[in-house]
Amino acid sequence: MWPRLKPTLAGTDDLVLSADLDRLARAELYDDLHRQHLVVGEALVAGIFASLAQDSFAMLPDTIREAGRAAMPAGALTTNARIMRAATTCRTAYDAWAIAVDVECAATDQLVGFLSGADDVRVKRLLLGRVRESAARTASYRMQRRAAFHAEKISQARIPFPDVRRIQIVSDLAFVAQAIERWMLRLLLQRNDHSGANDAVVELTRATIGRLEAFSGGHARPRRLTKWLDRLEASTGADDAHDSSLRLWQLKLMAEAGRVFDYYDRIFAVAELEEILLEAQALSKDALTRLRLLGDLTSRAWTT
Repeated sequence: MWPRLKPTLAGTDDLVLSADLDRLARAELYDDLHRQHLVVGEALVAGIFASLAQDSFAMLPDTIREAGRAAMPAGALTTNARIMRAATTCRTAYDAWAIAVDVECAATDQLVGFLSGADDVRVKRLLLGRVRESAARTASYRMQRRAAFHAEKISQARIPFPDVRRIQIVSDLAFVAQAIERWMLRLLLQRNDHSGANDAVVELTRATIGRLEAFSGGHARPRRLTKWLDRLEASTGADDAHDSSLRLWQLKLMAEAGRVFDYYDRIFAVAELEEILLEAQALSKDALTRLRLLGDLTSRAWTT
């Protein structure tokens, strides 16, 4: 009797293995992007990539996980220049989901290539399942991308402030606070030319800007804050400034002034350096004073 030989992978089974290793490459790519964006303080984007990595790792067959196989070193996902270039500029939820769509499209193309090279019916059936699975994920991620796009369009009216974790030294805070205060000043002046109602608030804001200039002098703007600083500095105010009634405009100023105070307060709460803590405390104090002054003005506007 011939001894029973241990079965070996047929040539077509190599295609199934390649498909699984390609899936592993996808999971590791998402995990790498999660770590990269976590380091630079992009919490929202990092969270999306973490979820994508978790889902992708969960879909791996036990044989791949237990064997500790390495991802395909030259897989389409890790060598796609467009995907990797997009990853370096990813800052929003829309950007993250757009990358996920590109990754899944590249994965689907790869799987279709494996399927076209298979001869065995069983292997074709397995690969077809992988193709359908990847196509379904692509459709799901397109929906997420579309939802993120609409959410960003809605929020564009509100100028975003940088993630507080990007503020690492006191000059960072000075640059950010100056941009915020100058933006706030432009808002205050849009309806102040005629009424002069916000004169006291304007002077307080100007004094805060003057004090901040001492901290930022001699320092270069940090690249990790450039996107937010540019957007704050480019904002000329609010498009509806002169279309709103004075009452509604005062409410808008109150809401934005409250957001500024909350932002400084968050910086104070997470500050690890004494310099940042003390400056955040001073900014919070000025912002609270401004909020109270605007509150008084708003109350008068709604009682007259």
